[in-house]
Amino acid sequence: MKPLPRARIWYLAMNQVPADSPFKKLEVRQAFAMAVDKKELLKVALHDEADIAEGIVPPGVPGANMSIKPLGFNPAKAKLLLAKGGYPGGKGFPNITFSYRNDRQDVADVSDVIRQQLKVNLGIEVQSHPMAWADFLKERHDKTLPLATASWGADYFDPQNFQSTLLHTDNIIDGKPDHEENGIGYSNAEFDKLCDSADIEHDPVKRMANYKKAEQIAVTDAPWLPLFFQRDLVLMKPRVTGYRNGLLGILPHLTTTVKP
Repeated sequence: MKPLPRARIWYLAMNQVPADSPFKKLEVRQAFAMAVDKKELLKVALHDEADIAEGIVPPGVPGANMSIKPLGFNPAKAKLLLAKGGYPGGKGFPNITFSYRNDRQDVADVSDVIRQQLKVNLGIEVQSHPMAWADFLKERHDKTLPLATASWGADYFDPQNFQSTLLHTDNIIDGKPDHEENGIGYSNAEFDKLCDSADIEHDPVKRMANYKKAEQIAVTDAPWLPLFFQRDLVLMKPRVTGYRNGLLGILPHLTTTVKP
């Protein structure tokens, strides 16, 4: 069995759209982010078969920022931030659902560990809500999931496909959203400005610098918490050689050999 890296990030999404959403407050989002122990999460739920994500852009994708400054696991500070956000010890926090797709045991395990960590570290209990994949996608696009475990895989290898696509302010143009993958209502003018500039910048150095600045803003703002970068576990018999792997999956078998 070989763990093969993929250009896919899994994250904890905190929806700011509902009028009564507690995640409109920066302190609450940061508290949730600091209450999650990613090392324990990967060990318990995924048997360490994934890579901790501190930033947004997966390793191997041009512009991936290995120097990002995460909020970090800090339950003591998380409690203080939650109190500052109006929910000391979790008191008064609304009863919300925690959604995830119901057709993958690994996603259920990840979500269960996060739920337990939120309970222990913040005193907050969220209601488990496994969903059919089609329903999950619809409600995510309708921006109705309060809290969710979600993921995004690269369409193409560029920070734009992760930052501008997922977190740019979703404006309504001609009755339609122009960034519909932003399913949580995140909006930061400086983040948007940096992404807009990078999206059209011809100088690759300036372009990547702007994306990295934008990424740091998003990580600190915590509209969602990066959890881990996916690895796929592939069963391969020893007599299979010459296969080629890419961040999107196994490449065409142009050089693969299967010995008798």
